[in-house]
Amino acid sequence: MNSGSSITSNGGNITLGGGNGAISAGVGFARGYGAFNDGIGVQVSGNLTAAGGNVVINGIADAISTSLGRPAGVRVVGNISTTGTGTINLTGQSMTPTSLGNQVGVAIGDYYSSAGSVTSVDGDILINGTVGSGYWSNSGV
Repeated sequence: MNSGSSITSNGGNITLGGGNGAISAGVGFARGYGAFNDGIGVQVSGNLTAAGGNVVINGIADAISTSLGRPAGVRVVGNISTTGTGTINLTGQSMTPTSLGNQVGVAIGDYYSSAGSVTSVDGDILINGTVGSGYWSNSGV
């Protein structure tokens, strides 16, 4: 999702993922490609607003073969929000890189200057990140 873009559901659910079958929290992952955008599974650079609905995002970062890569299953450098009792569930996995690099399951913000935000008024926020073994730093979240 590009910077400056937005999705507003006006109370409906927003679900981002991939694979075959139904997508739910932790089921059905969009997968990044190592040669593109650091292999990030899902990156939110714009605004996702559910306005009372639920938000589910599942992503898997591909293994990368460059020391400049910073793969993340899910990276949020924009804003994700819901109101009322709407919930937000972010699930990200990062595979083991094939050379030097940092990896993160779920990243809120990036390694440079972009900050991200995830907010809910009365609903739960669940962030689940896992990583493989790596050469430098590994962070689930």
